[in-house]
Amino acid sequence: MNRHTRTVWSILFLALTAIAAWFVHQFLLGAVWGAILAIMIFPLFATVADHHRLRLAFGASAGFLLLVLTFMGVAAHELIEAAKVLVPLWRKEASGHWPVPDFLEQIPWFRSQVITGWDRITESMSHPLNNWPAKVPYFLNLLRGAGGILADILVATIVFFFLLKDGRETEVLLKGSRQLHPLIESTLRSGVNTLRAITWSVLMAVIGEILAFWVLFAIGGLPHPFIIGMFCALISIIPIAGTIAMISIGGYLILIVHQWVAAVLVTIIGLVILGFADNFGKPVLARLVDPAGDTPSIFWIIVGMITGVSTIGVIGVFLGPALFAMLMHVLNQLKPAETFVSIEAENHENL
Repeated sequence: MNRHTRTVWSILFLALTAIAAWFVHQFLLGAVWGAILAIMIFPLFATVADHHRLRLAFGASAGFLLLVLTFMGVAAHELIEAAKVLVPLWRKEASGHWPVPDFLEQIPWFRSQVITGWDRITESMSHPLNNWPAKVPYFLNLLRGAGGILADILVATIVFFFLLKDGRETEVLLKGSRQLHPLIESTLRSGVNTLRAITWSVLMAVIGEILAFWVLFAIGGLPHPFIIGMFCALISIIPIAGTIAMISIGGYLILIVHQWVAAVLVTIIGLVILGFADNFGKPVLARLVDPAGDTPSIFWIIVGMITGVSTIGVIGVFLGPALFAMLMHVLNQLKPAETFVSIEAENHENL
């Protein structure tokens, strides 16, 4: 296949891929999650799946589905139990002015102004809370969103199953893409390796955060510290969501439990753990995990995570660095080899 034919076939391949993605865009989110999970564990799966691939793929898919549904069930149970306590309290206090916390009564300066601000804030919060009929469309949207999440989970499970079962054939197709243009195959391989490294690094960081939050919340006196720690670790994949959750836990300790010292310590230490994991732990782990060296620099990993989250949501944490890895790979491949020689010669002359 000559160079001109390869270029034509490469353009046709990319165009058909874009059209196929447009056709299945309603199921694309779940499919991408399933693909990310399959890419992450396929090297481990391939070492033990030379035989009985169908059974192992089915077992792994069933285990994944059971794990996700169990976590959702536990989270729903905890939310229901919390609602049983918080909703009656909220209704009682929203009927009038909320009581001023003890620590606000004891502050030495600007006490009257702070208490006045507290009354205004709580009074403004009580009106939307009591207007339950107006919230019915909001709860209907929540139900539709929950249905969409379940559909994505089902699609992810199906894609995960077939990619595990037919992973060898998928690898052959990936390697066959070099017949179109060598740059396509090497670029896809760079993205896959980066995606695998980022996913494993995020998983290891989340496990570390769960253990750290478990100990921290147990010391702080929070109920169900392991469940809350798991929830905070999982949503910390979205940087701002983890920060909001930690501040909310501090608010709970102050307003409900009236332990402001524990609230300050838990909030500060929790934010330090989140900041360390997001800005240092995950990028460094990604660089350590990638055996092929395709993962971009720590700077581009952080840029990819931040821009990915702000553009397409949680899944951007994984796809953002992979996209930048492919971009940097293409730029490096297209860069003329003489560029480095000319730059070194110019620098030598300047010296």
